[in-house]
Amino acid sequence: MLYFLVNERHDYTIHWFLEDWGRGIADRVRVVTYRKFLRSKRMRAGSYIFSDIERITPWGLGRLEARWRVLIESGRCPMLLNHPARVCKRLSLLNRLYDAGINGFNAYPVPAQGRVTPERFPVFVREANTHIGPYDEALLEDQAALDAALEGYRRTKRLTANPVVIEYIDTSDDSGLFRKYAAFRIGEHIVPTHMYVNDHWFVKSTNSALSQGLVDEEWHYVENNPHAGRLMDIFELAGIDYGRIDYSLLDGRIQVFEINTNPVVMRTGMPDNAARVQRKQFVADRLMAAFRSLDASDRRAASA
Repeated sequence: MLYFLVNERHDYTIHWFLEDWGRGIADRVRVVTYRKFLRSKRMRAGSYIFSDIERITPWGLGRLEARWRVLIESGRCPMLLNHPARVCKRLSLLNRLYDAGINGFNAYPVPAQGRVTPERFPVFVREANTHIGPYDEALLEDQAALDAALEGYRRTKRLTANPVVIEYIDTSDDSGLFRKYAAFRIGEHIVPTHMYVNDHWFVKSTNSALSQGLVDEEWHYVENNPHAGRLMDIFELAGIDYGRIDYSLLDGRIQVFEINTNPVVMRTGMPDNAARVQRKQFVADRLMAAFRSLDASDRRAASA
């Protein structure tokens, strides 16, 4: 059995998948809230995914780390994913990737008072540990604009718990289109899921009908998994065994925007054209196979 641990208000991310495209593994996965997990006196045998680490407080992470040790010592848990003390949250991840020469942009914490002085501009401001996007979609072009923006955010009490300033990097192609790739790590597997294309720098979805060339490009991406090796290295650097990486390419170099440890696995519903239905089913099958590989019963069968 595979136990998927998650915060109570954010269990839709896996439930949507298990109720629709992932029904084939629904009987193998038990979704357990952290509240119930931490209150339970009995640790069940099986593999565990610790998801949603971004939203856990430091105090909560300490409690989860203690439970991780109990699971290890039980000898009944063949796979534990996302050690609570090792997972990099967004700010530490971006700093680590910049220092390693992988990303060409850096990020900076915003203090309660005072300035943030990035090495280069433009920049934008966003919350470090949520997935709601930048405070404003207009980029801040210089230090004066950043100072004014932060002053305004403080005055209007818009600053969230963990705001960060992030240097903008332009990954658009010659026609002005931005591509955002997304791929899961599920244990030993890298599974690419989609390539969004947009004419705006902050890419949350594809904003227009794709040409046949772009449809073919997305198919090639999910079918051939061209960045798998480099992505696995980045996940290892981040200390993340389960999650989805969002990234782009700049002159062939991966530029990582975030790794979400509790992403929506796959949205419900049927796409509006046959090609996208086929692609979605292809991805769903690969995701289910990766989740199955974590199940203790499958691992025992494979080694028999």
